[in-house]
Amino acid sequence: MNTRKILFLIIGILFAATFWSCKDFLDLQPLDTPSKATFWKTEQDANMALAAIYGRLNNDVTGCTNGGGSLSHSGGMTDEGYAQYPWEGGYTTIPTGVITSTVGGVVSNYWYDSYRGISTCNIFLENIDNVPMAADAKNVMKGQALFMRAFWYNYLTMVYGDCPLILKTLTIDESLKVTRTAKATVVTQIIQDLNDAIAALPDAAYTGNAVKASAYALKARVCLWNEMWADAATAAKAVLDNPLFALDADWLGMNNGTKESTTKEVLFSTKYHAPDIYHGEDYEDGSWFSTCPLQDYVNSFEKLPGWNAATPYENCDPRLKLTCYTPGDPFAYHVAGGTFDPTKEATKTKFGLRKFIKVVSETSNQCDQQIILIRLADVKLMYAEAKLKNGQNDASALQALNDVRARFGGVLAPKATLDMPAIMYERKAELGFEGLRFFDIRRWKIGTQAMTGLIDPIAAKYTFDETKFYLWPIPQGEINIMGSTFGQNPGY
Repeated sequence: MNTRKILFLIIGILFAATFWSCKDFLDLQPLDTPSKATFWKTEQDANMALAAIYGRLNNDVTGCTNGGGSLSHSGGMTDEGYAQYPWEGGYTTIPTGVITSTVGGVVSNYWYDSYRGISTCNIFLENIDNVPMAADAKNVMKGQALFMRAFWYNYLTMVYGDCPLILKTLTIDESLKVTRTAKATVVTQIIQDLNDAIAALPDAAYTGNAVKASAYALKARVCLWNEMWADAATAAKAVLDNPLFALDADWLGMNNGTKESTTKEVLFSTKYHAPDIYHGEDYEDGSWFSTCPLQDYVNSFEKLPGWNAATPYENCDPRLKLTCYTPGDPFAYHVAGGTFDPTKEATKTKFGLRKFIKVVSETSNQCDQQIILIRLADVKLMYAEAKLKNGQNDASALQALNDVRARFGGVLAPKATLDMPAIMYERKAELGFEGLRFFDIRRWKIGTQAMTGLIDPIAAKYTFDETKFYLWPIPQGEINIMGSTFGQNPGY
């Protein structure tokens, strides 16, 4: 049974255990008495609780919310795009240097959403053994909860550095005595959770719940992002050797959801099931142009033989047209069979985002294509990078990169040698607007190179700040609650 098909709305009422807020503490029903007395009695209860864990992904930074943020909006924090509506998470504050402990939006969303997810995982792990059910099935569920806890902690360490390491449900009094844990210690726990998840999860195809390959892929990401090159390569190789997963020849269909039921490339995602659980990606980015690709991003795509400056968007890397609407492209919204005319649309950059758009209807905001969080192309590029950084620039590393390029039937010539510029380009072209560019820029320390000199469509100059871009502030609300000894990151 795919537990993610259970209504998250019902689950959320039962498990709305949020972590860091005075109001949340005041509203929180004690978890150790009523829940144990009325819940955790049957396998159905366990399935509902597990669905609650996955339901935490439905937020502004790892999913898509109607009228709110979306994973695609993360491009607005980088040199990919412009997130033109400030009420959708404040993504434009990042490249323009307006990052403070009180700014809110995405700057604090990673903190709150991650700890809410972690809290739900901890509740599950503390109570699942009370449920009378088969030990094997229970063990798989534990593996999924550990995977998800690792998933959230990885975001916290990358965005905020040192952060509280919480592995159990806390009372209000305990929570007010929490201190920050060194990032290295948290990363060690993340790896332990993932190793335990790998041991517990089934070696199966991905259909919505984390499987063994999902955990190996996340471990590769965690290790790569923390410069553990050998471990990253080993974890990635375990995914590449798994015959259950393969690159999808239909790149656009895999990304926009029209191939969701058949693709073998996706390793983990935020799932939706309209009309019960849905989002507004088609309408937000396809009609409102909430996220618009920047001219510099469009210009960065590889030029192919026959390219001409008079028609700058033709004869380029195919991923340009699959990621972006450029002037004159066939365009489904507003005029059936029409073409994309930036002078008649809401885009402020003269481009639109095409990659995730599965047009249902012009007015529909009930979309249910998955929001992809990890896929095989990313793992192949992680493997190539980890091998290169570990001094193992061999044929398998180069082949992994060229596998990604070969998806388009030889249009993109294979690379003869592997180097970091080649890897950086492939990740930018292949994984655009998937929430990874921001972290790539940070871990490669190329913020100055990537961001300096860019100007957004309202003429705001990108102001790159080494301290603020690479480490965000702990939300001021948490400092106010926890006290000055909790500590704030440098520069805030």
